[in-house]
Amino acid sequence: MKAAGKRLTVNLQAVLFRDVQQCFLFSTNTAEIAEDYPRQKSKAKRRSNLLTLLRKPNQKLARELTQSPQLSVKTLPLLSSCLPLSAFSPEDFAWMKDNLLSIKRCLLYAPSVMEAMDSTEPEDPLHHHESLLYLAFQHKGTCRHEQARHIRLGHSRLSFLGQYIVELALVEYFLMRYPRDVTACIRERIFGLTRRSMLPRWIESAGLHDVVFASNNNVKEFDGRTKLKIVRDFFWAMLGASFLSMGVQEVYRILFEVFNMDPDAEYCQPSPRLRYEDNDRVHPEFEKEQLCWKDILAHSASESSSLYAKPMLFKACVPPGVTRFRGNMWDINSLPILLQVLQYPLQFEDDNTELAMSRNAGLELGLQLCFCDHLAYKLEHPRFCNERLLYLGQKIQDLVMAERLVTKHLDGPGAWLQDIHRRLLFNRVCGKYFREFKLHSHIIYRDPSEEPIFRGKNSEKIASTNVAQALHGLGYVVYGKSEVSRLMKTIFKYERPKKKRG
Repeated sequence: MKAAGKRLTVNLQAVLFRDVQQCFLFSTNTAEIAEDYPRQKSKAKRRSNLLTLLRKPNQKLARELTQSPQLSVKTLPLLSSCLPLSAFSPEDFAWMKDNLLSIKRCLLYAPSVMEAMDSTEPEDPLHHHESLLYLAFQHKGTCRHEQARHIRLGHSRLSFLGQYIVELALVEYFLMRYPRDVTACIRERIFGLTRRSMLPRWIESAGLHDVVFASNNNVKEFDGRTKLKIVRDFFWAMLGASFLSMGVQEVYRILFEVFNMDPDAEYCQPSPRLRYEDNDRVHPEFEKEQLCWKDILAHSASESSSLYAKPMLFKACVPPGVTRFRGNMWDINSLPILLQVLQYPLQFEDDNTELAMSRNAGLELGLQLCFCDHLAYKLEHPRFCNERLLYLGQKIQDLVMAERLVTKHLDGPGAWLQDIHRRLLFNRVCGKYFREFKLHSHIIYRDPSEEPIFRGKNSEKIASTNVAQALHGLGYVVYGKSEVSRLMKTIFKYERPKKKRG
């Protein structure tokens, strides 16, 4: 009984110590208890530095938070959230001095751009390009990645954001380059260019192999699969850094000029498959020749004041023949309900009346196309479905949610953010939020008399998920990225707290 009484006293003292520690009441007695009976490690959820500071005041941690580079740039929230938690050390600056000049030459930067990186002010994104580029090169095999936590976090966060930037950029490019291809062919083309076995080839063609696999790194200790993961993370992080400081045009330039990616090469051609005859025409911009990345950037620059946020992408996803469905029964019965639920059309202060009417007409056509199931007109009109908008909507919602998580959790590791991202954007969750508004009854299916067993419960769930993601793609091409954020945050509320089972 005496031994049991001592054990019970010790447990009560440990519990009291935890409670007192959480209430910021630190006394000599609790300090003695902490030394005699240290708190056991538990698999608790990850807490941010700010929560740790609130629970236990610490001057050193408070100083690190206030002097963090992430809080130095207030006008660029996404870029500042990808900067390191702490300031760079002399070792970091020494590495930059020895290697950044050769890296810039390998990336084919113009002399004017290199001078602008040193002369710009902190509010300019180009000013932080060298810091982001340094974080991108500090992969798992480097010494600084193992020694410094803020370097390790910065690289993983850049890699997490960069993968969705690369996917969206390539999807937009291939949708406009091949306006008649089905999405399955586009997926195979993108996979052929960016699969892990091809990434070392692109890095070696750019001359970055010696910098990534330097002699003082620990890369030789890893096996082949781990090396491919290191190259993949570096590839994503470097393109993410280029996007944050220079925009998507720099991503295209690195992919197709520095890495010399060829979309017409044999290794990225889709496998032959059965195709339905496509007699519908495409827009005149796509009839002449296949567009290259420079043509796409030129079109987007010349049509900045056009009807839509992404005019060329809208024309690639919404075929001109869809106008034949204007005034049908779906347009009369279902369209007003959708406009009310989604709060469309959006109003702008400096908007012209004629432009607004044209934009609204295109939006209504796009809405009907979003609600067309992929088998609705497959035999007669293969492109009269939501496949292309669905594919685009998947990528843009991934990027929007990734940007949201990076700016929300300033000290979250990339793997932790990836897990949250995956849980928030489950396909079944997207369809569930869509069905809460009773909008799945407006989906246009194929005639049930032709296929009697088509309208099943699982097929309706899949179709509702596809329509929900296609709406994100339509909002992106018509109104821009901010509209996708509004749909996910205000209408469907993707970040709502999950109910616990049991």
